[in-house]
Amino acid sequence: MSRKRKLGVVDRLALGLALLSMADRVVKLGLVADFFARRRRPTEPTTWPTVTILQPVTRGVAALRANLEARVAMDYPAHVQHILLCDAADTKLQAVCAATAAAHPDVDLRIVRVGGRDDYGAETAPKLEKLQAGLPYARGEVLCLMDDDVAPQCDGLRRLVSYLTEKGVGASFGLAYYTNFENVWSGLLSAYVNLYDVEYFVTWTDLCGPVRVVGQMACYWRRPFLAAGGFDGLETFLDDDFVLGQRLQESGLRAVQAPVVYDVNDPVDSWSGYEKKFQRWITLPRHGMEPFLTRWQRTAAFLATPATILLPTALSAVALGSRRKIPLAALAATVGTFLATNSILHKRILKREMPRRRWPLLICAVLFTPIHAALTTLAGHEIEWRGQRIRLSRDGRFKRIA
Repeated sequence: MSRKRKLGVVDRLALGLALLSMADRVVKLGLVADFFARRRRPTEPTTWPTVTILQPVTRGVAALRANLEARVAMDYPAHVQHILLCDAADTKLQAVCAATAAAHPDVDLRIVRVGGRDDYGAETAPKLEKLQAGLPYARGEVLCLMDDDVAPQCDGLRRLVSYLTEKGVGASFGLAYYTNFENVWSGLLSAYVNLYDVEYFVTWTDLCGPVRVVGQMACYWRRPFLAAGGFDGLETFLDDDFVLGQRLQESGLRAVQAPVVYDVNDPVDSWSGYEKKFQRWITLPRHGMEPFLTRWQRTAAFLATPATILLPTALSAVALGSRRKIPLAALAATVGTFLATNSILHKRILKREMPRRRWPLLICAVLFTPIHAALTTLAGHEIEWRGQRIRLSRDGRFKRIA
């Protein structure tokens, strides 16, 4: 009988990387599935609170009319006040908002114009300035903050408010699903977010509880929110959602991450636009949030995704560098596991469908985008945000420089 061939060092390394990466995929898919199964909707209140939705509208937003239609179509049992916060000089988007209001005369919808140029000649008011301008008009018992690129599900507001009514809860927020796959750059951005962000926030929450409020669509009790300081003093902070979450915690209330998924249409039309947005996503948390986290919170954030995100990339280097059968098979099995778990996540849990023609972008998000993310962490302290250059500080603040 012939002796069995022993595995070489390269083969064992490849198998180890593959098994670790595949196990990570399966475990995190299990955590996400458990999160959606475990966090059942609380008992609905007998009397629903009224809600004010503060909705900043920024120049260049895609599909604004469709997003607004999704909001006025939400099924909520009590009065909802819609406040649309537009730049005074942006007559185009104001017209879209006015057309929506005219199409729904029974909806309580107000357009607030936030005007004036800033010190750099820009006509676009910052999001925080718009929220501050809209807050005096708010009459609802609950404040819902909603970005202009968000299209909520019909029951999204109802479900978030139901979690808000639990004892000791001051804020509730959901999870984003990116829907724009119109071109390669938008599709690559959406594939990356959908592949990693849901698992990241769910895993991080399981390990140490919600650390920040994801503000794309979030609900707050208005009175405790105002008592904790509201939007005051947030102008120079990089991550105002993190600061809001910390203020809430200091006031004795907690935030709840709810299994509520909303759609985000965030288009990118070029490599330059993709690079700027990606750099901002990677850089902002390191400067705006990380310095204030406890040691365990930082460890939990690392374990949630960054600890394993480069495993497939390392495996691909071993497989393609050696061109041996076992490493190549291990790479194929790893990529296949990513595709399979992503498909289950989309169809069974998030109830979404990624266009099949964009599935090759998932492979890019698995093998190449992590390298980009790692290199971006080495970038400097300056980023471009909404047409302005800003310099980041390690104290969580920023300064406009151009």
